[in-house]
Amino acid sequence: MSEALSPDAAAEDVLWLATLPTGTTAPQGELVQHRTVIPFR
Repeated sequence: MSEALSPDAAAEDVLWLATLPTGTTAPQGELVQHRTVIPFR
């Protein structure tokens, strides 16, 4: 990324992760950016 997200934009993804339905098994312990799992290299 060439520039950091605004706090509001970053909060959208945090809120999405925090409100996933009960029983959701992924993403868990993975790097997530813009609601996409990013593979570790």
